[in-house]
Amino acid sequence: GSPRHQPSLGLSVLPWPSSFHRMADTDPAPTNPTEYVEWALEKAGGAGKFQIRYLLALGAPWAYGAMLAYVGTFAASATEQELVDCSPGVLGNITTDTFGNFSALSNSTTVSCALAVVDCMLPRDQWIYTDEKDTFVAAFSLVCDRSGLSPLVTTLYFFGFMFGVLFWGRVSDRCGRRVAFYLPAVFMQLGVLGMALAPNYAWFAACRMLSGFGNSGFGLTSYVWTSEFLGMDSRSVMSWSPNVWWSVGQMLLSLVAWLIPAWRHLMMALFILGCMFLLYIPVVEESPKWLGTQGRLEEGH
Repeated sequence: GSPRHQPSLGLSVLPWPSSFHRMADTDPAPTNPTEYVEWALEKAGGAGKFQIRYLLALGAPWAYGAMLAYVGTFAASATEQELVDCSPGVLGNITTDTFGNFSALSNSTTVSCALAVVDCMLPRDQWIYTDEKDTFVAAFSLVCDRSGLSPLVTTLYFFGFMFGVLFWGRVSDRCGRRVAFYLPAVFMQLGVLGMALAPNYAWFAACRMLSGFGNSGFGLTSYVWTSEFLGMDSRSVMSWSPNVWWSVGQMLLSLVAWLIPAWRHLMMALFILGCMFLLYIPVVEESPKWLGTQGRLEEGH
């Protein structure tokens, strides 16, 4: 029944329920486990350095979530399906200069060519893509009769996201915030890695949906987890903090995509960036409020 310390939490230690009688009569500790945790957080200080550390650590997943949600803006765009249109009407040997302009060599004479949108009736071996390595649209030929498959990838992402919200919310309540944070992070990272290595469109689309399924639980749990470490007077910060982190993620994605235009390399960079959240495992503690609802006050303390 004596007070216990847990240095990794950084919270002031308060009398355990068996020591309630030692508290001042004007502010007795509640006997209900959930109410006790709320009371203890307020007594320990609901807005200290500890809460700031958790606000930063568990806010960063929202920035990463924004990067995954909008990565298609860069990985799928800036590609045109084009054919070199030369005035003689013969393609010949196609070359490009340092500026990316096309020219055709015919009878040892260079003839300037203009780029025109290709006729979908032409054979695919006559299609030429600008920045072919930079987008998955070119890599998987998502043009002409396959053009609808490109936006479908985003639909599949949010389809997985929708089911993830329903699924991971139940996991969070039943198994705890740590499980509902790290497990979806693993699914999310497997999806991102799968996209980077995808050999075909079907594989890429399935991994995109898997990343959405994991990202939903990743972000949902981080929001709840942070809120449960904040005192009542500080909890209003959660009305704007996730949105700030989300905006930061969008801006950061623009920078990363500018530095790494090739879509496979971009996906791999996001995968490496996301792996840092797995380093939280030995550091971030379980929610004391969830522990209180499970009758595990000793651990929460």
